[in-house]
Amino acid sequence: MKINIIIFLFFYSFVCFGQSENGIAIYLKKSITEETNVSVEVKGHIKLMEENLSKLEYQLSFNKHFTLFKENVFLESSEVDGMGLKMARIVAGIQGDIYFNLNTKETVIRKDFLGEIFLVKSQDTINSWTLTKESKNVGSYKCFKATKKEIVETRRGDVEVEVVAWYTPEININSGPEGYAGLPGLIMELTKGRIVTYLKSISFSNDQIKIELPKKGKNISQIEFNKVVKKATNMSRN
Repeated sequence: MKINIIIFLFFYSFVCFGQSENGIAIYLKKSITEETNVSVEVKGHIKLMEENLSKLEYQLSFNKHFTLFKENVFLESSEVDGMGLKMARIVAGIQGDIYFNLNTKETVIRKDFLGEIFLVKSQDTINSWTLTKESKNVGSYKCFKATKKEIVETRRGDVEVEVVAWYTPEININSGPEGYAGLPGLIMELTKGRIVTYLKSISFSNDQIKIELPKKGKNISQIEFNKVVKKATNMSRN
């Protein structure tokens, strides 16, 4: 298996040679929520959430050292349902700008919580991938499937969630949406639970894409940040 992967990566190194190390990839999101055995009212809420979720757009900027994944600025208007948009953002699960260091393999998420800036550091999104031989085309790119399991904290306790990534070795960027990385190519499509993040477009540039890592904020681990959020939530309930 390891020999096959080495040969595979060696072959694709020629395909990727000369590709610009700078560029921008745009991602969209969609829900694969099932509506069986739910009331008409719940179906209405699901439809509203899905409509607003489709309006969110995310940008992955990259250079030879870093990637930055963040939500593009959304222009509010009278035609947009404010509560529906908030619901969509919660379901999307992205809360902060996500930086990935391609050299150290470290993820830093800049979060603004209760008026305080936190720099949440982690390497969890690059570990424990299981590579498979399963493939499919995403646009004009041939992609391969990788999976992993994650434990997610919910109000009902810890839940195991499967993460499925489709990556292409044809684009030599070992990163992707939401800070997920560590695969031999750009992640074109990512499914986590019932939310799918997929590539809309990608453009390369001969000019250097400037990505500045955040300096202001409290350095903290994901586990420590979860404790801060839990404590604040319990205080607000009392």
